[in-house]
Amino acid sequence: MTPIQAIYYFVEARPTRTGPPNVGIGAILLLVAAAVFIAWVAWLWIAARPSSGGEEPALNLQPYISDEELENGRLNRVLRAAMVSAAVLALVLPIYYVNEPGRQVKAAEALQERDVEEGARWFTEFSCAVCHAANGAGGGASFIEGRSGLDVSWAAPSLNDIFYRFDEIEIQNIIIHGRQGTPMPPNGIAGGGAMTWQEVEQVMAYIKSFEISQGDVLREIEPAVEAALKRIATGDEALATLIVEQQAVIDDIAEAPSRFDPISDFPEQLSAVLGGDGTCTNASAALVDRACGSPGTDTDRDGVADKAEALFNDISKVAFKQLQTRTVNSQGEIVFVETPALSVTLDPTNAFSTTAASGSPINDLDAIDGFLTVFGARHINLQVMAERNEAFAATAQASMDYLVQAAADRKWFVDFSQVAADTDLSVGEAERAVGLYNAYCAQCHTAGYAAGVGYEQQAGSGAWAPSLLSGRANQQFLRLEDHVKFILKGTQSGQAYGLNGLGTGRMPAFGKILTQRDIELIAIYERSM
Repeated sequence: MTPIQAIYYFVEARPTRTGPPNVGIGAILLLVAAAVFIAWVAWLWIAARPSSGGEEPALNLQPYISDEELENGRLNRVLRAAMVSAAVLALVLPIYYVNEPGRQVKAAEALQERDVEEGARWFTEFSCAVCHAANGAGGGASFIEGRSGLDVSWAAPSLNDIFYRFDEIEIQNIIIHGRQGTPMPPNGIAGGGAMTWQEVEQVMAYIKSFEISQGDVLREIEPAVEAALKRIATGDEALATLIVEQQAVIDDIAEAPSRFDPISDFPEQLSAVLGGDGTCTNASAALVDRACGSPGTDTDRDGVADKAEALFNDISKVAFKQLQTRTVNSQGEIVFVETPALSVTLDPTNAFSTTAASGSPINDLDAIDGFLTVFGARHINLQVMAERNEAFAATAQASMDYLVQAAADRKWFVDFSQVAADTDLSVGEAERAVGLYNAYCAQCHTAGYAAGVGYEQQAGSGAWAPSLLSGRANQQFLRLEDHVKFILKGTQSGQAYGLNGLGTGRMPAFGKILTQRDIELIAIYERSM
């Protein structure tokens, strides 16, 4: 048998004279292995043969461009490119020079506008406008006055002129750390608040955006002085009103147990009426967080069963009477305050039984919802007052005693003739000096001044700023000129002033918002204390 025949029979797996049949798979694998081996040997043999074309020399061994080409063609091309580049720069640079300042200004303005927009958002979210007003004109904040224990409206300073009084670092410090002992909280993270450094900067940018002109600031001097002097003149009337208002509070506390007793179980009654079987609807039951098992008849389809409306009217009538509170009217008389939301009378045949103050009709279900909101708060307050009546009465009486004593002491009162005698000023100048001091200095240098006339202590007694009594200003500033200069420039953090003073940056500079003579009058008055 020839080799070709052997291979053929291996592949076909046919029987031969010398071998058995059925060896096809093994033969195929052996043939493939032999073919791979032969191909590998052939590749080694071919790869080992030297290349007939020769190897290309390495780059560092190749000859470079000739000197003639370098000094002519290549150099000329480079010089032409340099000349074109220089020409382009010569044209572009003047355009850039002219355009760049404007571009930078526009970019800065865009950034400033963004900061102002973001600052307005933080100004609202952190409730700055609640105390300082939306336009930064100043206002008041609810605060518990420490000496009397009474809730007062604490004077919040204006912000639309703050950059005339403080530099940016000082304003930043105020926002971050607040004013301890006042309603002004720390807002920056470093002070315990939530504002980031960037948010503080954005709030400052927003405040700067509604800054008034220096001319407007100077025009505010006379109204401020007049208001301060009027406060002194009307101090007795203001104290009388405070005393009457406190008496109204005492009367409410005294009557709390008797007023609460008839309505003590009204929450349970309302739940039964609005969510009970036969008087409920799905809508009314939802108002008291119940499920309606057996709905009642609802003729006017207002979401309140007819029977429930009748029962609710009885409850509303009593609640309206028992939950009235006292106040003082413009004539100084104690009167009861009516709460329209508690005066609800429903008509089973009318789905809009009540009307709003604007005259628009109110759906009965909405009227009940409003009633429940007001009733719930008033009921809880009256319950607490009734259960802790003795403690509330004692606190209210202590506050009343404070006001009565304040009315007798009249610490807000100033004898202008005596000030004139102490300062060698005319009575008119002495009056103006006191008005200027109260308008611009007393909030920090007179204890209780920011709380109102009834809580004011002796002028110059000191609060967040040092006391000025016992001639302290004369001890710190030997000459009037030094005192005036101090008021003009304020303090800088870490910088000395006067004889023994070390600045904190909290004393504002008044040189941009008051005239030279007005500052002199303030200094003269302070040196007489």
